[in-house]
Amino acid sequence: MLYNQLTPIQLERLTKLNEECAEVIQIISKIFLHGLNSSHPDNPNVSNVALLEEECGDVLNAIRLLEEIGLVNRPRIDALADIKHEKINQWLHYKTE
Repeated sequence: MLYNQLTPIQLERLTKLNEECAEVIQIISKIFLHGLNSSHPDNPNVSNVALLEEECGDVLNAIRLLEEIGLVNRPRIDALADIKHEKINQWLHYKTE
C-alpha cells in the first residue's frame, strides 16, 4: 500500500478515471472555442460532438472499471445521478421539457 492507502489496482483505475475526465474537459473546451460540428484538420470526418461522445463513453468505462473492483457501487451512482438531475433541473435556464 502506498502512503494514500490505495492499492495498486485502485490507484491505476482512479488514475484512468482522472485521465478520462480531463479528456472530457479538453473536448468541451474545443467545443466552446470552435463549435459542436467543427473538427480537427487532421481528422475532418470526426466532429467535436463525436469526440465528446467518445470521451463520455471512456468515462463510463472508467467507472465500470472502478465498479469491477468494488470501489464504487453503480446502482448507488445511478440513484445519486437521478437525485442530482432533479435538484439541478430547477436551476437550469434552458429546459427540455
